[in-house]
Amino acid sequence: MAYNQSRNAVLNKEERLGVRYLRFLRCVTYHLKPGECFQAKLHSLDSGFKTEPNPEIASKKLLSALEVLESGRSFFNPAKVGQNVQLANNHSLVFGSGQYDRLYKIFDWHILLKVQKIEEKNRPVTKKDIKNKFGKEYSEISPVLNSLQLTTSDLINKKLHFIRNELAFEPQVRVKSWDSTVDKLVRLNSRFEKLTELQDLLGVRVVTILESDLLEVEKVIGKSFSVVKKYRPEYIANKASNAKHIIIKLKNSETKDQVIAEVQIMTLSQFLLNRVSHKLHYKNVAKKKKKVGLNRLSALLDVVDSEIERCFDGR
Repeated sequence: MAYNQSRNAVLNKEERLGVRYLRFLRCVTYHLKPGECFQAKLHSLDSGFKTEPNPEIASKKLLSALEVLESGRSFFNPAKVGQNVQLANNHSLVFGSGQYDRLYKIFDWHILLKVQKIEEKNRPVTKKDIKNKFGKEYSEISPVLNSLQLTTSDLINKKLHFIRNELAFEPQVRVKSWDSTVDKLVRLNSRFEKLTELQDLLGVRVVTILESDLLEVEKVIGKSFSVVKKYRPEYIANKASNAKHIIIKLKNSETKDQVIAEVQIMTLSQFLLNRVSHKLHYKNVAKKKKKVGLNRLSALLDVVDSEIERCFDGR
């Protein structure tokens, strides 16, 4: 079971390359024979993936090395292996496989240090980690966020006054709660250095009845705020849709503090899709089933938007 888990991690192209390499080392450990030199074995399998700068090519080479490992063949280089064995004997270093209770000679501590760094880097972040690291910063920045919430809400309502009748409901401006912030940073396995790197500490949502009104909202946001970037959210499958998430910079006029905020603009039907997608994210439902269901719902709601536009056509 342990070997299959490591093997599957190596085969998973969506996983980070460093993690896949770590799992490959564990696969190598499993295939070692008693007394066999770990580093020599590793070099015999190395097709160049450790030094390959291109991630895609490195991934292919890593998969090739796994195939060679399981086939019992090797990219054998007598000169390199001979040097490694000699170095291992000179240093008298050993490597324990733990579960399989074997000892193997290796020639270099560098490989162990790299493994330790990879493990530390990819250690899951806990709520305790987040609270210890960002708890004080959140307390300090909360007054700034609350102040920005009020000023941003006033500005949004003022600027969108001319299309107020076209909005599904009043624009929403909220500060992300501490509990929600902790949950999100844990979910992202956050390595942020500053809490203000999180782009939705302050969130704005503008919901229109008509898809065509989203363009007007986007223009207003662009003229009223400093825009960092725009992108179409994953839950919107329709590439022709004007729904967007717009990342903006906000500045407190008194303290000069800057905060990144997220403005979501969408139609009423897309708002429904957003809520369903958000709820499903926390439910124990198979990923494939979620995706299929959301795609179908998205297609149906696209038809709803089209029919609403048709009803108002020629207004």
